[in-house]
Amino acid sequence: MSNSLHPYSYRESDGQYYFDTPSGARYVAYFLDLSSLAENLFTFNFDRIIDGAPDSVDCNVFDTICAILQSFFLKHQNSMLLVCDTADGKRRGPNEAF
Repeated sequence: MSNSLHPYSYRESDGQYYFDTPSGARYVAYFLDLSSLAENLFTFNFDRIIDGAPDSVDCNVFDTICAILQSFFLKHQNSMLLVCDTADGKRRGPNEAF
């Protein structure tokens, strides 16, 4: 992992990775085994399960997700499938007009 990353400490429990931010937000990251589709195939998900302070932007969340991914792939040298669900409207970045 790059020395420029500053991940929060996280804890793993039953294949789920939890971490808290100073704003009070709590996140969970987890992998789902999709071996029924292809051998050693996983999908990665993360969710905010407790909201933090309103309008708080926290770049260390990205760093923490990167650290969790690195930890996972050190143990599982596999493929990852990313499925983007646009139903929640969060597909847009802060500078996108549509």
